[in-house]
Amino acid sequence: MSLKSRRMNLPQARPLASLCLMLGMIVAPAAADTTGYWRGESDANGGAGLEILNEVAGNSLTAPSASIDTNPANLPVGRIPRTGAVNAGSINGDVNISGTISEYAALNSDSITVEVFSRTLEGGGSLLSRTNNTDAGFSITDFSGYDVTYYVGAGTQVTINNVVDPNADWNYLAWTYDATEGVGRVYVDGQLAGTQTTATPGQTLNWTGAGDISVGFDMDGGSLSSGSNTGIIDELRISNTALQTYQFLGAPALAVDFGTANQDVQTYFVSFDRGSGGDTGVNGPTSDIIDTPVGNYLGSDQVRVTIDSEGSVDGVDFRDRGDVSGSVGDIIEDQIKVQNSGIELTIEGLEAGIYKMTSWHHDANGATGGAAENQIDIFVTDALGALRQVIDDLATTGGTNPGTVADPSYAIYSNGVDPITIFFDNVGVGNNNPNEIVLNGFQLLVIPEPASMAMLAAGSLMLMRRRRA
Repeated sequence: MSLKSRRMNLPQARPLASLCLMLGMIVAPAAADTTGYWRGESDANGGAGLEILNEVAGNSLTAPSASIDTNPANLPVGRIPRTGAVNAGSINGDVNISGTISEYAALNSDSITVEVFSRTLEGGGSLLSRTNNTDAGFSITDFSGYDVTYYVGAGTQVTINNVVDPNADWNYLAWTYDATEGVGRVYVDGQLAGTQTTATPGQTLNWTGAGDISVGFDMDGGSLSSGSNTGIIDELRISNTALQTYQFLGAPALAVDFGTANQDVQTYFVSFDRGSGGDTGVNGPTSDIIDTPVGNYLGSDQVRVTIDSEGSVDGVDFRDRGDVSGSVGDIIEDQIKVQNSGIELTIEGLEAGIYKMTSWHHDANGATGGAAENQIDIFVTDALGALRQVIDDLATTGGTNPGTVADPSYAIYSNGVDPITIFFDNVGVGNNNPNEIVLNGFQLLVIPEPASMAMLAAGSLMLMRRRRA
């Protein structure tokens, strides 16, 4: 079917006014499994000392000598990748933070994830702890390399030591413990940096007598603290399950890596795979339900992602191309491929708002082999209209050690009700196999207010101009 025919048959988008009204729904600060989240955006008490409210039910973080640092230079990120929330403050470490969060029942979980942004050149002190130092709770120190100590079962001590030596740069630290598996892991900036050496399957964390949470005990930043360079802790979140990396605060709102089973999955991405070999074909549409804070599929924090070929007789091939070097090597070394037609990607249940979409189109089967150098047009059906073209004649890249990778970015607009469809059209122009088209994966980042309203206005103007033409 031609693109002209497809445009005539697709339903009309809902009015843009409905999208404007629903944009406030876009940011979800905490997931259902979050037991505590202290963002460090503002001081709630307005007087001496610091009080940071809990974003979920539970107690505040109080620190008599600390304050909020709103200098953008002292923030780890300008917005939180997972939620899109603007980050306006961090906890000032010009004097010892020595904060406290009084214990409450929801913190006593069998499994756990603790996440925090931190930077310090401390010679002592403790980053985070909730322990009696004998047989209960946990502690995380960072002055000579991240050390994590915790207690499971009847009080068995477990340690993961000297994970990464911290420095004056911000690190995004996450510690997880899965009680069913009996394994603890420490991640730094999304990368696995340390693992519990001896598993303790079926043993839950022991909290009896652990007491309150200590935040930044005796921490003033060490030589980092200078009066103008003072933010050292930000975005502390605790969950009652061992999160996957794609659920971390440092991960995009939605990130999907296509390929075969047992593939290498890009950090922060969720695997969308089929089959167990190097090549696996799928006839007809295939879908996965994926967790995301910007999802509302069937009333849950999820979206439904569906892949299909444009032609009814064309299958979708899941391919593993081996190992590829580079920062995005894990995502571009595997792919889905369609011959003789295009690829349709549908996202259902995406909350209302505007998102930055990035997709990857790379075939590691040689610099000019497979689909390398083939051209792709990209069309989006969303709240702005049906099959609007966002990318023209994109050249697919190739090879196992690429200097560049085809990774176009474009805005998509959700009204919170209708599915989003991205159509990757095979132009039929290329060097080797011009009728092949590949998609390695994609990610969505939230475009928060006020940027979203500006982009919405620009998109509306472009749509009006196109209709008048």
